[in-house]
Amino acid sequence: MTASFIARQEGLDARFEAIEQTEREIAAAFARRAAQVDEARRFSEATASSEVVPGGRWSPGMVAEREFVSELAVRLRFPQRTTENLIEASRALAEELPGTRAALAAGLISYRHAQILIEQAGSVPDAAKAGFEAALLRTAGHLTVAKLKYKARLLRERVHPETILARHTICAADRKVLIEADADGMASLLLYDTAEKVNAAYHRVSVTAQSLQRPGLQGPTESRTLSQLRADVLTDLLLDGVTPSGVGKGIRATVNVTVPVLTLLGQTEEPGHLEGCGPIDPDTARKLAGGATGFTRLLTHPETGVVLSVGRDHSRSR
Repeated sequence: MTASFIARQEGLDARFEAIEQTEREIAAAFARRAAQVDEARRFSEATASSEVVPGGRWSPGMVAEREFVSELAVRLRFPQRTTENLIEASRALAEELPGTRAALAAGLISYRHAQILIEQAGSVPDAAKAGFEAALLRTAGHLTVAKLKYKARLLRERVHPETILARHTICAADRKVLIEADADGMASLLLYDTAEKVNAAYHRVSVTAQSLQRPGLQGPTESRTLSQLRADVLTDLLLDGVTPSGVGKGIRATVNVTVPVLTLLGQTEEPGHLEGCGPIDPDTARKLAGGATGFTRLLTHPETGVVLSVGRDHSRSR
């Protein structure tokens, strides 16, 4: 290696270390803010007036809480809902997840990592929360936020007091479509529905879009990217019921789902696993398996879920 190459690497290393140090300081600042917000909340509750306002609809405690949220929102220039989330997250870090706050203060994880732990630990039983937190913190500092969320969801399923079927039934009732305005005359259309339906819809849009990239020999060359084609296919279907090349008849989505054998046989209620999404309730897993045209045997580790072997033969369903 030349002297200039070594000098460049040393210079980059020094700069990367400085960036890492700044990131640790940012994480520590988030931890400090969380501690300050929670201390302020507790002070507000302890010093709140107990006098009942004549004719008032709210209790003195509720009045003090709303005043605290509103004042903090004004000071931080945060929306009301964002401020409420910050207060609740700060409380959770102080009372339920002290290990997470300590890791954040030490710069071992980012605030986004801490938010994932807070979100996923919210419904974990108190008796299991400490173990849940410790298990995730062992590797949280080495994982991206997305991978930590995926790992946390899998672990949460093992310790959650309610079955995934019960939770899925409640959440399915909240399915909805939302619109979010964006800059430059753009907007986003958001669909919140069951994982298997959203995945199937996305894959069908993708397959249709891919088919437009492979026109006939006499057809024009497609200049749009796959992302642009997905957007055009979806809007064409929603607005006109057709795509540029027709209704897309015959195109079917492929949904990959892993179902434990005992769940498939109805002997256990262990969740299935939808590729790209994670755990799904056993009823949905059995329904998807029942409509499959065939099966490929996968041997997975019972605890980690890692695929140990893949069967060479593809069994056709009858």
